[in-house]
Amino acid sequence: MLIDPSLFPCILKACMKLQSWKLCISVHATVIKKGFESYTSIVNSTMDFYIKCDARNSALTVFESMRNKDSVSWIVMVHGYLNQCASEEGLDLIISARIAGFKPNVSTLVLLLQACRILGGTYDGLIIHGFVIRIGFLSVVSVQNSLLSMYVKSCNIEFALVLFDEMGERDCISWSVLISGYAQIGEAEVAFRLFQEMCLGSNVNLDGLTMVSILQACTSAGDINLGRLIHGVVICSLNLICSSRILLLLICTRSVSMFILLIKSSTRCPRGILFRGILSCLDWSIMSTISGAAQEPNNHNSITSVTKQNLTYAFCKL
Repeated sequence: MLIDPSLFPCILKACMKLQSWKLCISVHATVIKKGFESYTSIVNSTMDFYIKCDARNSALTVFESMRNKDSVSWIVMVHGYLNQCASEEGLDLIISARIAGFKPNVSTLVLLLQACRILGGTYDGLIIHGFVIRIGFLSVVSVQNSLLSMYVKSCNIEFALVLFDEMGERDCISWSVLISGYAQIGEAEVAFRLFQEMCLGSNVNLDGLTMVSILQACTSAGDINLGRLIHGVVICSLNLICSSRILLLLICTRSVSMFILLIKSSTRCPRGILFRGILSCLDWSIMSTISGAAQEPNNHNSITSVTKQNLTYAFCKL
């Protein structure tokens, strides 16, 4: 017979890990029979169980019947609703939580801003932005990135740019969100300029999110050639940590020699992957050379010689 209240949170967590929902309900019934509903830790674990069972109404019933709600109680409910895309209900809960004196932490603020982004609630986002400033969390990068994402999603690119300029520390997400924002509104040139600044003016390493953002800019600009070049760079970057500056030179100069520099700097990428990357990007380089040479009269011989030279140079260095 279970008589120690401290055992129930552990038992409920074990049941959840085993995904034994019927057993969890039985444990909850035992809690009620034993009169342990006054133990906040037990009730918090019970609410967490119902939230993870996608039984939000049951969790809310338990929550409303609580005599003493602590910060964990509010976090379980607010996070549960927001994580399950019940954004409006989550925002309503946080209003009630603030009235009750609850102070949200960083993870709660990030989820709230995500909810505003999903709902397109710029006004609510501005209120949360002001609250973030008041409680001194504006310097937290994850909160700043969530604000950036919210403003970009609601097409308030001016607000996003002001916030970005005021950031003391920027990570890859910060740059990628703003680049993506300018690409979405058709300002591809600004997106490309930001990308160059990111590569040359910061110590941030590029990742998949950055490449997706710059490819969005290529789509916005209708630049299929640059998009193909970046595609080749992505192939070359598989299982490879490469320098941001090398990557920028590849994109800006469209030079075959830069690919050779990439190969020399790589020690972990399989040669087959690098070879396909070279071919993907070399295709654009050669076609660009042919196109430029073809515009000059009586220059057919130079087309063949330049093309052969590029091919030979690339393949001999592999």
